[in-house]
Amino acid sequence: MSASNWARLLDDPQSIKNLYDEEPDLTERDLFHVLADERGDSITLGFKTAHIPVRIKPEWGVKESNSFTFYGVFSRGQELAVQR
Repeated sequence: MSASNWARLLDDPQSIKNLYDEEPDLTERDLFHVLADERGDSITLGFKTAHIPVRIKPEWGVKESNSFTFYGVFSRGQELAVQR
């Protein structure tokens, strides 16, 4: 798997496809948030991008923006290795 086809692993890949024609390449995004749930088996990653969705939801109340943040919650994690 490459960083550009990660959306196919989502429970609902359509959630990203409703916003973008092509899902954002994660290698070009700023990973700004990591949360490992010590009580469970999930890891939450937060990404920030200048790649604004082509279809912004009206309920967001946003007319113009210069960045977009989204979070991915990964469940059933078994091992976590962090490299810097």
